[in-house]
Amino acid sequence: VVVDHGDQYVSVYSGLSQMTVASGYSVGAGHQLGTSGKLPDGEEGLYLEIRYKGQNMNPLSWIN
Repeated sequence: VVVDHGDQYVSVYSGLSQMTVASGYSVGAGHQLGTSGKLPDGEEGLYLEIRYKGQNMNPLSWIN
């Protein structure tokens, strides 16, 4: 799942066993995007990536 936050910020989520959103769907703060599942290496979890102007950022600054 890729979320466009505007102002050239994008978040990328992978490792979802189920998605609750579809292409073009509008989401807000606290909206569930899906259910965590397995990562490509078979490990349980969720992959999160934050990008600003196409450059990766540390996602810890976005997590409360």
